[in-house]
Amino acid sequence: MNTAPNTIASLLAACIWADGEYAEVERITAEEIAEALEFPAKDFHKYMTAAMVEVQNLTPEAATTYAVKHAAKVDPEETGEVFQSLM
Repeated sequence: MNTAPNTIASLLAACIWADGEYAEVERITAEEIAEALEFPAKDFHKYMTAAMVEVQNLTPEAATTYAVKHAAKVDPEETGEVFQSLM
């Protein structure tokens, strides 16, 4: 995978934080995404934690800007795989 794991974690954090909560089921899903994309779980957890800190106080508009900024960093050849994973 050419797309950096911190980019995917940032996109996932923006999606997760839309409801203002990082629930257990969302944590499990993040772990499953990391596994599916073959990222080391420990490393991906660090990226998720950092991204959740970044998004937790964003307004809806700022969260959208954050997501768009990180979406632009996804490798164009991996767009389908990455966004399918996030869905």
